[in-house]
Amino acid sequence: MFSNDKYNQKSGDNSTNIQAERLEYTGLSYKDAKDIALDVFEDNFYRLSETANETAKNRAVEIVETYLNELKKEDIKALNQIQNPDVQYNLYNIQMAYARSGDKDLGDLLVELLVDRTKTDSRNLKQISLNEAITVLPKIDKRQIDLLTIMFVINQITFKTITSKEMLSKLFSEYIDAFLPLEIPTENHFLHLQYANCIIVGGASVSLYKVFSSKFRGFFQNGIELSEFSSKTKSLTNEQKKELFVKCLNDDARYQINALNKQELEEKFTKLGVSKQTSNELNAFFESNNMDESTFYQTIKKKYTDFTRLDELWSSTLATYSVLTPVGKTIAHANLKQNSNFNADLKIWLD
Repeated sequence: MFSNDKYNQKSGDNSTNIQAERLEYTGLSYKDAKDIALDVFEDNFYRLSETANETAKNRAVEIVETYLNELKKEDIKALNQIQNPDVQYNLYNIQMAYARSGDKDLGDLLVELLVDRTKTDSRNLKQISLNEAITVLPKIDKRQIDLLTIMFVINQITFKTITSKEMLSKLFSEYIDAFLPLEIPTENHFLHLQYANCIIVGGASVSLYKVFSSKFRGFFQNGIELSEFSSKTKSLTNEQKKELFVKCLNDDARYQINALNKQELEEKFTKLGVSKQTSNELNAFFESNNMDESTFYQTIKKKYTDFTRLDELWSSTLATYSVLTPVGKTIAHANLKQNSNFNADLKIWLD
């Protein structure tokens, strides 16, 4: 976890070079797909006044072009799915929602969802959740979408590549700060999200201390003195010691376990062949060496200036009692992809 080593990969003398051949795409053309999409809209959208009708048509064309261009970039073969009745139904829904609102942020997020839905050709929980999210999204506002995103980041994502406090601070800035509301949301925002089938309110309260000190435990260790370090590592080989212990991140006169969280530590035990007895002892130490709540808050506020705002949001609203539904996860996932460099497959959180 906490290492400055760099690795380079090189091919050897006996490596095999594989030449890829580009194949021409012979499926549905962009123009055909666009014509089908606009025909669906024309055939179904109710008639409006001449001015309103022209505005609606222009918006429908705009969102179709955005959708098709994004789909071509990600998977050109998926253009054939435009002929799928279920995809057409969802396409009509996003055309209608965008034609009515003209909200660019809403349109972009609907396109994100529909592109993912178009590429998902198996009927499974991911496809069903994407279908439902496309229907639900126009019924909630940006603040509520951002709330779902914050809950998703805090409760659902484990960031395995964080190796320094600077990276942790950057993570908060990119994945949380961008979605923090200027005003603390009222109870009605959460009740509406529950009505829209995005959250279930009524779970056990989980503090930020409990979440972060578990997920990022390696950053919040008190460490041990050199004498205690020797007693903790006497059953380990030199290689195991080197992998499992480092100077304490919060006090360089001490040592701590070299793992981001319990899951990473268990993986290291397996990789290094650490005995069950020693693993249990080190796990217990990793658990007990955690900072107390007061010290945790003092430490994290030094690195993350907006933590007070986040803590206020979390501790004074129904966020701490809310559980995301598959639809809520789907909307939050799409919003995170749309507004950061996050690009993991939604399937990870729905399986």
